[in-house]
Amino acid sequence: MDIVLIGGTIEAFLVAEHYCKDNAVYVIEIEAELGLPSVHPGRVIDIEQFKPYFSEEQLGFLSLYANASGWGCRWDWVMKHLAANAARKGVQFLTRTPVSYTHLTLPTKRIV
Repeated sequence: MDIVLIGGTIEAFLVAEHYCKDNAVYVIEIEAELGLPSVHPGRVIDIEQFKPYFSEEQLGFLSLYANASGWGCRWDWVMKHLAANAARKGVQFLTRTPVSYTHLTLPTKRIV
């Protein structure tokens, strides 16, 4: 199955990585670079949820630090590492790709 995800968001990167083993996955992003611009600092409530998606080296690079509401981190690098990991597994990223929704009809399949 071909899966197209529109928008280079953290959700898209996680879905892409999850489904790329058995499917052709494409992420369409209007920006030239994935993970930028980062408009807010990163915050992670449960660091254990990050561990399946990042190597120990990547986790160290994120500069995770504990605070009262969870963990702070370098959000731009969270996005970059997720995108790089997904790309290594075969996800195709189409950057600088504007999408017009007015005439777009894609076949859809609900994945539960």
